[in-house]
Amino acid sequence: MTNEERLQERREGQEEGRKERDMEIVKNLFKESMSITFISKITGLSEQEIEFLKLE
Repeated sequence: MTNEERLQERREGQEEGRKERDMEIVKNLFKESMSITFISKITGLSEQEIEFLKLE
């Protein structure tokens, strides 16, 4: 495996970790009855992304 391939795998792993963290944050904010607009402002995710996460 080349250094470039290792770097790409690392980036992909970091991105996956961020997505998992974002999902947990969104779920926790929904539990606290926060609005989609508020969650969007806090997380930087779009309202559409949050709606999608809400359905999961």
